[in-house]
Amino acid sequence: MNKWGRRLSIRGLMCLVLLSLACGATAPVVQCKHQAATSRNAAPSGDTRVNPNLVVMHLTAVDKTGATLTTLRAEDLRVLEDGVPQEIQSFTRLTDEPLQLTLGVDLSVSQEDVLPSSIAASHKFIDTLLRSKADLAAVYSFSGEGKLNQPLTNDRKSLHGVLNNLHIEVPPGYIGHGVIIGSPPPISKSSGATSLWDAIRNVAQGVYPTTHTMRRVAILMTDGVDTSSTSKKREASESLMRAGVYVYVIGLSASDGELAKDDLRKLAEETGGRAFFPRNHKELDQVVGQIEQELQASYLIGYYPTSKLTNNARRKVQIEIINPELRKRNWLLAYPHSYFFTDLNKNATPPKNH
Repeated sequence: MNKWGRRLSIRGLMCLVLLSLACGATAPVVQCKHQAATSRNAAPSGDTRVNPNLVVMHLTAVDKTGATLTTLRAEDLRVLEDGVPQEIQSFTRLTDEPLQLTLGVDLSVSQEDVLPSSIAASHKFIDTLLRSKADLAAVYSFSGEGKLNQPLTNDRKSLHGVLNNLHIEVPPGYIGHGVIIGSPPPISKSSGATSLWDAIRNVAQGVYPTTHTMRRVAILMTDGVDTSSTSKKREASESLMRAGVYVYVIGLSASDGELAKDDLRKLAEETGGRAFFPRNHKELDQVVGQIEQELQASYLIGYYPTSKLTNNARRKVQIEIINPELRKRNWLLAYPHSYFFTDLNKNATPPKNH
């Protein structure tokens, strides 16, 4: 093995969008019933395009071959929130939605053999996903510590330049290929360790502006092995859901390296993305194409929660295909599995995690 390395009409949806902007919503989606409701917000995806009473999130559907479902209708689906059925109020397919993309690149020693592949894939994402001036991208690298190498921009030249300057961060005495001269240094933030969960929280809290009307996506390239984070996995995923960031994971490791597939797959699925584990250059190229295809063939689904929204409460969401014919194909749905409601009238801030 080689090493490497929308069934609401368009007019109807636009009415919701314009109403939301007039109401000043600030997070994934709960629609203002009255103009006075300007500072309450809830949302599963961090999306601010609608408003404070309609929960809205992105949804994609693929089969086992990676083919996307482009004919899905609202009546084909059932939505449950905390186990209670919800009535779908809006549903539309999106094909050209503006994007805020973060490319997260692992620079820890364990990625030495595959970093060139991570960088090459990142270059391709910039060239294929940034289609207009409305699309923005950032580069965030991490090992023992995280760094925002390039804030959100549509300057492709700057993005490509930053990627070309990334390199593995090594501990003292490291001479390559896992070999350290002398006694191995203790695991710390400066010894080539990996603080994956800390980095993910920093991406959620430090890359994106507080409000937005774009889809937020992070593509994370790593083996998923964390050695020095102070944050927990749950804290990291909750930070992403609060910020409305959908995560796509590309799990990469050397042929004999460790790969935390379960952790990476759970992170991606909880936030509404997917995880991929390519085994060679050809498969990596296919993954890049697959992610591009999914991001350009998503749906926006919205509903009014039937139960009272409690400040800072986590709501669990389940979306199912109920159309018998579609169920035969075993379509895989990707969407955020939870969202958090925040009432800004109470000057609320996300609770600290312990």
